[in-house]
Amino acid sequence: MMLGIFKRRQQSLFTSIFDVTVMNYAILCMNLVTGILTARFLGPSQKGIYYAMSSWVDMVGYLAGLGINQAFVWYYHGNVNRQRLFRRTLMIGLCSILGSSVMGGVLIWYPMHRLGHIALLWAGIGLAMLPIGTLYGISTTYLMASGNVSAYNRLRLIQSVSATLCIVILASCKFLNLSSYLTCLNGTSLVTSLLCVAVTFQELRKETPAMTEEVPAVPQFMSKSLSYFLPSLSSLFNERLDQMICTLWLSQREIGLYGVSNSSLGVLGSLIGGFSTVFFPAMAQSDSAEITSKGNKAFRVYTLMALVAIVCVITLSPEVLRVMYGQNYAAAYPIVVGLAPVSVFSGLIGILYQGFFSAGKPSYALISEIVGAVSGALLIWWLAPRHGAVGVSIANSISYVLDFGVCVCFWMKLGGKFKDLIPMWTDVTGLWSASKGRLQAFFA
Repeated sequence: MMLGIFKRRQQSLFTSIFDVTVMNYAILCMNLVTGILTARFLGPSQKGIYYAMSSWVDMVGYLAGLGINQAFVWYYHGNVNRQRLFRRTLMIGLCSILGSSVMGGVLIWYPMHRLGHIALLWAGIGLAMLPIGTLYGISTTYLMASGNVSAYNRLRLIQSVSATLCIVILASCKFLNLSSYLTCLNGTSLVTSLLCVAVTFQELRKETPAMTEEVPAVPQFMSKSLSYFLPSLSSLFNERLDQMICTLWLSQREIGLYGVSNSSLGVLGSLIGGFSTVFFPAMAQSDSAEITSKGNKAFRVYTLMALVAIVCVITLSPEVLRVMYGQNYAAAYPIVVGLAPVSVFSGLIGILYQGFFSAGKPSYALISEIVGAVSGALLIWWLAPRHGAVGVSIANSISYVLDFGVCVCFWMKLGGKFKDLIPMWTDVTGLWSASKGRLQAFFA
């Protein structure tokens, strides 16, 4: 009966945007509570160890899975046996992550050794948990590709709520430290992953086997996944470079301040994730006109919401950080302001990237990411030794602005018009109407 709440639901564009945004804000509230508690109980130094460890372990996990999920979506929309396609994707993904975990242990040894034995221990446990994360990632990719975005978001909410409750209990018992916090996160992730797999298998049993096309062989599948590899690799390098630099050059305290700054931008990150889940199925379709129309609308609506959020972030005072996280984190305010443009432009870039992939031009995403990654690396190398975490945040923001500029140029090369990216009054009224309708239905 419990799996019944994950049934697939068809929704309009603006309705999906509203539902996903509300769901993301609910998850944001849970994450905000856990972030405040952990920041206060752990302190900047312990928070820095956690942030550094999670950055490197996540990087290894993302590196091992690059291109596999995109290839699954590509073949999913063909006339193939989707049950067999899922099993093959899962086999390839698990083999990739097992090999990457071993190599990742060698890669992250130095930065974790620099931070101490606790970082080494929990980084090893994190690498051991990566196969579970791969299983969860492929399952959620199937849910999004099949259009069951609501189930995906409910799973995220369950994980967030359960983790928050456990952390609140630990904090109330005065037992919240780095080890108990990581144990809680790993446990809730494991339970959510198993539930996600159960939902995915239930949906797979409903799929009607197609006999028109054969399930791609491993070499064919890997060839398709590698076509997405370089753009994704450069994107990963661009997104994670600032975090990895923090662990190599900055002190534990500065790393902790940088991590809290990212947490304080959770509103914008939530919007970015919401739009990715809403438009993930749409961008995999074959109707290029529909893709262009939805992509432009997504871009404009996101811009409106991001502009409001960025004003709130920039006007955030150090006193708010002091009240939320404690006196030790008031110094993070300049980092928050420096990172604010990243949250806005990363969402806009993500929407344009999906348009490039759907148009068969992954090279456009690759080139723009190379520009952002190279410029970011040079700027961080220059600014980090002089200005610490503030310099890293400023360098990261500049690199995203340059990345966005290149994306717009390529988008116009594909026939897009700049005026289509400027928010219109109809976007405001459409979003308001959808939000008002959903609120009236919710409180009816």
